Amino acid sequence: MRIAVVDACRTPFTKAGTALAAKTILDLATTVVGELVARTEIDPQQVSSLILGSAMKYQGVAYLARETAIALGWPHIQGYDLEFACATSAKTLVNGAHEILAGDADVVIAGGVESLSTVAPRVSDEATALVNRHRFAPAAERLELLGGLPPEQVYPQPSPVAEPYTGKVLGEHAEEIIAEWGISREEADAFAVRSHHRAAAAAREGRFADQIVPVMTEAGFVKEDSFIRPDTSLEKVAALPPVFDPVNGTVTAANASPLTDGAGAVLLASEEACERLDLQPEAWLRSWALTAHDPALGVLMGPASALPRALDRAGLTLDDLDLVDFHEAFAGQVLANLRALASDDFARERLGRDTAVGEIDDDKLNVNGGSVALGHPFGATGARIVGQSVAELRRRGGRYAAVAICAGGTRGAGIVADVTAGTAVCVGGSAVVVLAKPKSRIFR
Repeated sequence: MRIAVVDACRTPFTKAGTALAAKTILDLATTVVGELVARTEIDPQQVSSLILGSAMKYQGVAYLARETAIALGWPHIQGYDLEFACATSAKTLVNGAHEILAGDADVVIAGGVESLSTVAPRVSDEATALVNRHRFAPAAERLELLGGLPPEQVYPQPSPVAEPYTGKVLGEHAEEIIAEWGISREEADAFAVRSHHRAAAAAREGRFADQIVPVMTEAGFVKEDSFIRPDTSLEKVAALPPVFDPVNGTVTAANASPLTDGAGAVLLASEEACERLDLQPEAWLRSWALTAHDPALGVLMGPASALPRALDRAGLTLDDLDLVDFHEAFAGQVLANLRALASDDFARERLGRDTAVGEIDDDKLNVNGGSVALGHPFGATGARIVGQSVAELRRRGGRYAAVAICAGGTRGAGIVADVTAGTAVCVGGSAVVVLAKPKSRIFR
């Protein structure tokens, strides 16, 4: 059986607290899902399943996928939500493929969303317990009881983003692998500047325009990503102080992905459904994989574990690839993973291979910039990278592309794209999706 990637789209990615701050995750999800159905001209009655996810928790949205379907007027579509940190919408895509392979669905929409402007704050355990014990008491009485607690136990705090098994935030874990792999501050800054310059060039040439769905707000339509800095320079980013290690650190506000609002979605269909519904696929899924490893080996080293396994399943090497897109959680994190892929010791000790996976040509890597420049709404990044990679591969007339994503929880995911027509039998696994273009057609 072959599974088609029919189309993909996303909202603009904007700084949390700015242009999309008033939009809930349900608002953003209905925008991209509704647009995806409209642009493919598929009858919503033909959509079997909707799988959405987010990395954070949101008040007032208990069943994101089902609420999205109902809000769009499609109550027949079954749906569910999941979390896979920064690779959430890569995981929703894989789950959609599983449903199609199992015969449970033949058309699936998979995606993810994040609104860090509206994420639920954390309330102390003491305040939560007190309210729950007196949940049926009058509001005034509950308020009086809360007044008896220390202020620090009453005031809502931002939701924690620390890894629960280490107590450290991902920026601190990024510093660990950056130090282990000898990545300098200068290297990280140069990669961040490169991301902005490449993203700026892509935006200027209209490469993102067909992928982005404008979002209506009270101030008008939001149409563009808000983070790209075409005029940034090494001198400007070098002036910023390290955030997590003031003395020896390399991670700054300029070389890390920013807090972002946004959503993305991908439409999948079986080959039979494509023929029956006259859908024009952009690509075929061939294999996939999701990985996890011991946090002691580096919480953000998922790509270096996932990508090799994905390539093996696809029967490819790094040399076969025309494009590679790494999620840029931190510039230094990408560089550490690249250095690991080129290491014989890493290959032997952590991958069970005789020699290094290899090096990636700079001209193939993140050619349109990445999350440092474009932003990173955790749940939506996987869908963004899939759509962006397929579109660019087709634009260039290349054959293979790969995607690699690190994720909290010491996990990894990835995608490999094959744009030649031909057989593409799906095989499941642990880190990557392979895509194969069946027809000549410009990506929307």
